[in-house]
Amino acid sequence: MKTLLAVMALVAGFTAHAAEESTTKAKKEEVMKEQRENAPVAVDIDNEITNAKMRADAGSKSKHSISLGAGYNGGSLKDAFGKTRPDISDNSTNEQKTSAAGDLIYRYRLSASDSLTAGFGLKWLTPSYDGQKIEASNPAVGYNKSFKAGKTQNSLSVGSQKYTASELIKKLKINADIGFGTNTIVEIGTSGLQVGLGTSLGYTNYTEFIAGSQLEYSVAVSPYVEYAFNDKYNFRTVYRGNGYNSLRESNMKFEQEEPTQSLGIGIAATRDIFLYPNVQWVWRDVTSEKTNVALSASMNFF
Repeated sequence: MKTLLAVMALVAGFTAHAAEESTTKAKKEEVMKEQRENAPVAVDIDNEITNAKMRADAGSKSKHSISLGAGYNGGSLKDAFGKTRPDISDNSTNEQKTSAAGDLIYRYRLSASDSLTAGFGLKWLTPSYDGQKIEASNPAVGYNKSFKAGKTQNSLSVGSQKYTASELIKKLKINADIGFGTNTIVEIGTSGLQVGLGTSLGYTNYTEFIAGSQLEYSVAVSPYVEYAFNDKYNFRTVYRGNGYNSLRESNMKFEQEEPTQSLGIGIAATRDIFLYPNVQWVWRDVTSEKTNVALSASMNFF
């Protein structure tokens, strides 16, 4: 009888322990479920930024990545691969030689929408001609934010660069600049047609004073239109007729830049690679000599 009672007590003990463990496990699962339900949802920036160019310009979604902003700044339609690049906007800081260039940038992503950048430029002046020169130039740092607000897709950026390009230093005694820019785009229904507006503010600093050629402040408002043929190709045109600059000696007197237009085809090779061949012209003198041809590319790695 004593043995039976001992066995029954032992079984009761095991049963109680099992019930206690089951209750504890159920409570843990309930707490974990509640934590999962209340946890913040991870933001995928691609759900907010669907414009192919704006997405590529915002950089890779990785915590650490490398971006390459490459391009060819060519001559006119009449001589696209010539030595000189017509200054169609009459801006003294514009490069006067054709060049292949690239900005090598390290990006640190603070969040899905915010990132810090640091990098420098590589430029190949007058490619394929005698006297060509390759130089690293213009180290820069910046901050970028991409986000959706209502039906609009947006980006804003602020950055500064130190000029080391020999042509500009020798010609203009240019030292450094700081700039702020915004970009906003909205799609018209589901038509594939998008309208956008880019704005920029800039200040440029010099090491020496040269009268009549040093631009100090700049402001620009540039409306543009895009039409997406499909996920890979889109048409894009930008009007640059609302740009104003002030000379250093009269920095509160702003002169309007020559109104220009650009027209090109955007190619989204992948989510992180966007190519944009384009041509620019001046409205006052629509001739083949007063044009610029260019190819720009935004490429992100890692």
